[in-house]
Amino acid sequence: MQMTKKFPVLYIILIILILLIGTGFVFAHMSLQKQIEQSKSMLMQKQQEVTQLQAKIKELNELSETLNQLRTKQGSYEQLIPKKTDIPGLVRLLEYFAERSNINIEKITFKNEEETTGLSSIMKQTCELSIKGKYQSLLQFIQAIKTSPRLIGVRGVSVDVDQESTDIQFRLTAEFYYEGGTNQASSGNAR
Repeated sequence: MQMTKKFPVLYIILIILILLIGTGFVFAHMSLQKQIEQSKSMLMQKQQEVTQLQAKIKELNELSETLNQLRTKQGSYEQLIPKKTDIPGLVRLLEYFAERSNINIEKITFKNEEETTGLSSIMKQTCELSIKGKYQSLLQFIQAIKTSPRLIGVRGVSVDVDQESTDIQFRLTAEFYYEGGTNQASSGNAR
């Protein structure tokens, strides 16, 4: 009989032990499930952050491309409308066009007046070129000025025919633009 009394006690102890192990397993499983849910939530947050960072990287790349385009345009602008200090560069450019067109520039005179253009720092100045050459060469010279990388406008051409020469004496009036006027024009003979 003692055996039979021990059996139910062992059976009860075993059931209690199984219940304790099962309860521990359930609590451990619940804790693990909670950690998994927290990890999923953190993973979703990190994915959103990565998506936001990718969008920012894309935006920065687009801004970098825009900056590069603006730098290229700025270089073109600086060539089109250089600083006033580059008047010697204008003279060299005109001499280059004259040489290519078989025109002889005898004199370049800058007028004493500078004009504002309505744009903040863009100034306009007129110069007069005394040139000698053939009519076709003059047309080539004017075309070279029109297609110049600098903003130069031809405002007038007058002709003096020399009876003793096959060359024609021309007087060409041109306007050029530059940045940073001081309202004191350069004047005089550049040649």
